[in-house]
Amino acid sequence: MNRRASICCLAVLVAAGVCMLSCSRTATNASTTDDYDQWGNREQTIQAETRLLTRDGEAALGQAKAQLANGKYRAGIGDLERLVADRSIDPDIRESAMLSVGEAHGSWLNPFRDYQKGINWLERLVVEYPQTRSREHAEGLIEQYRAELAKQQP
Repeated sequence: MNRRASICCLAVLVAAGVCMLSCSRTATNASTTDDYDQWGNREQTIQAETRLLTRDGEAALGQAKAQLANGKYRAGIGDLERLVADRSIDPDIRESAMLSVGEAHGSWLNPFRDYQKGINWLERLVVEYPQTRSREHAEGLIEQYRAELAKQQP
């Protein structure tokens, strides 16, 4: 591929990334690398990377938390779990979503409260993000949820 064709392909990818940036939840980053074929001719390879935008992850996190605040626990927890499952989003957003899922499962306002699920999510948070700034809070909730489970045991 000659240099002009490489630049045109890169321009198309960048333009697509800009369009995607404004039209959807993903962005495309394009990069080129030089390589040489078996005869010593230079070739350029264009690589594109697509990921969830941080601000869209923040928006999705905010929407899920708003659902929880409005008493829509099943919907809010489902949205948070989808955020956690998406490994392409910002780790801080995943961490916050994990904490929120654990809190929501054990919330006294949640009519579908499940302390064991809350414990599982909070333990996962501590394992996946051992340096989390929410570690003390998560460990305190785990103790609280275990105490509540112990009260329920006959």
